[in-house]
Amino acid sequence: MEGFRPEPRLFFINNKTWEKDVPIGTFQFNTPQEWKLIQTEEHPFHLHIYHQQIIRDCGTHHEVGQYYDTVSSSEVGKDCIVRFLTKDFSGRAVFHCHILRHSDRGMMNWMNVVGGPEPGNIDVDQVSCSAVAAPCQETGSHCGWGKECCVGRCRRFKCEA
Repeated sequence: MEGFRPEPRLFFINNKTWEKDVPIGTFQFNTPQEWKLIQTEEHPFHLHIYHQQIIRDCGTHHEVGQYYDTVSSSEVGKDCIVRFLTKDFSGRAVFHCHILRHSDRGMMNWMNVVGGPEPGNIDVDQVSCSAVAAPCQETGSHCGWGKECCVGRCRRFKCEA
């Protein structure tokens, strides 16, 4: 049939596709979250704003205790348990499959963080370094972005002692 195009396959997070006006959840500012991520070997999980700390071994891609903005398991069927703290910013935080054609087809969502400062109202000199680089335990430790970072004052996208 000329001009016929099948509907593209949809992808989901928690059985939901993207809805711009409906968050997948609402969370209080400055509270720890622990999430179980499944099927990340097929759908790498990318979280904006907050860095995820690996809590339980999810394969060889990541080290337990380290922080990452994208998490994927190296083994089929191996779940990833991550923690993050909803600090530094409130408002919308987007997360999605890091295979962009999957997020374009619905595997993207957002959470609403309430009770803290909105991003446009924050003086960067007053924000902890975790807002712009993953927290480090000591000077020169690995950030999880393939860069070095240090404990100290924020200066754009790196921390200075």
